[in-house]
Amino acid sequence: MFNKTTIIMVGFAGLLTLAGTGCVTTSALYRGNSVSPERVVAIQDAGPHKDSVETFDIVINYTFVRGGDVLDISGQAVLTERYPQLYAGLKYLYLYLFFLDADSRVLETVSLVNAMTGSLEERFEFSRSLPVPTGAVGISFGYNGEVKEGGGGGLTSAHTFYRLPLQK
Repeated sequence: MFNKTTIIMVGFAGLLTLAGTGCVTTSALYRGNSVSPERVVAIQDAGPHKDSVETFDIVINYTFVRGGDVLDISGQAVLTERYPQLYAGLKYLYLYLFFLDADSRVLETVSLVNAMTGSLEERFEFSRSLPVPTGAVGISFGYNGEVKEGGGGGLTSAHTFYRLPLQK
């Protein structure tokens, strides 16, 4: 019916297709999607600007200075107190910065934290100097992560959490 070479070639083509569809650069993530206007922080040329974002899941403390076409941003993120009380460990946490246009649509996404650690109480530090995309007038933060519950006999279950601009 099928010879060994045909089966190998079809399998290889399938793997290439799967690999190619999963490759999206971070900067293109969520591009064109809307962020709620109340979550937008205007980026002025003066500074420094110091603020924080607190959600049900995470607290992000940050400072930024914009000088022309460069945004210097630094800060830290930590999971809220409920996570160490309810869960056994962190599987992963991705923290993003979104550059936004005047209509609160994502122009570009930047990864600030990419953590795969077991600690729920860790402070995730970030410090970046970023080029400001043409047309960017604001920024916003987003994240997604997963925590694991402790279970007997090595069994664990997971809880995912996120705040991302998922709608166009």
